[in-house]
Amino acid sequence: LNRSILSSRYTPSAATEVGILEQQAAGQSQITQLLNTMSGFFYDQMAEKVVEEGEAYGAANPITLEQLANAQQSGEDVLKKYGYGTKGKAARSKALEGLILDVETEAARTFTALEINAKATKIDPGEYAEQLDATILGFTNVTKDFPEISNKIKSTLSVSASGYLKEYYKDIAKQELENRKRKYTSAFTSSLESLPQEIDSYIDNGGTIQDIFLKKQKTLRDAAFVSDISSAVLDSDLKQFRKEFVQTLFRAGGEEALRDEKASNDAIELLSRQKTNNNKINNIYNFLKPDEQQDFIKYLMDQDQLQNKATKDMADQKENENKLNEDIFTQAMANEDYPKAE
Repeated sequence: LNRSILSSRYTPSAATEVGILEQQAAGQSQITQLLNTMSGFFYDQMAEKVVEEGEAYGAANPITLEQLANAQQSGEDVLKKYGYGTKGKAARSKALEGLILDVETEAARTFTALEINAKATKIDPGEYAEQLDATILGFTNVTKDFPEISNKIKSTLSVSASGYLKEYYKDIAKQELENRKRKYTSAFTSSLESLPQEIDSYIDNGGTIQDIFLKKQKTLRDAAFVSDISSAVLDSDLKQFRKEFVQTLFRAGGEEALRDEKASNDAIELLSRQKTNNNKINNIYNFLKPDEQQDFIKYLMDQDQLQNKATKDMADQKENENKLNEDIFTQAMANEDYPKAE
């Protein structure tokens, strides 16, 4: 074109003219493509905005269980107000998400109430499972008109209910274990509480302290087996039981010796000839190991000293009271307060 302007004699060749036409066509094609791209972009932007508006409307106006229950009674279509098309579809989807959340929230409240009642009444796990299943069925029936969410709700609630049931089984197992341990502990304690009375009964019938000890050990082993107590724990408890058993024997022997106010005499006799004139004290002494026997003798002597001190303290207290009364009497007489003196 420039050459034709510079020279009127210039005539482009046929090839040149074809090239010019091709370039023009190519330019128009690029413009058309650009317009199509721009048109598609604006269409996508518009569609995205429509979806956003639909989702915003659905989120702001979710379907609730109450609305759904009312609609099922009246036959009303709860989705009608959300419209149709792209915007309506987005609004419905978001509104149904709100329904799912409402169902899950209400189901959680129901599950929690059932759990509290089950633990309080200690119902059978099978009955508790039936209550959970009935709850799931109830909520899925309410949403049966929306299969796309009903299946999801059923799956979610089933997982949740399974968790509640599993925790209930754990709670029952824990409670049973605690009950068994409580019985084991009770056997441990009662064995010591009844010991003083059993000593007299066994000795009167020709038995020994060793017989009592072996009997009580067997009771503890049986209780440990029933309560599923480990061997390590049982061994440790038996050692502790031996210590407390011996201390209980000490107290029983001390009370026996103090009854005749001759604990020190019994202690001296045990030191000198390993026996006394008291059959009960002898049985206790013979059961003990050598180091425990020495501790028992010391215990009897300590008890004698404590008794003597208690006797002296009582005498001192009485003497002080008498002296105080004498002083009050003397002062009352001096003041001629004869009623007080009397």
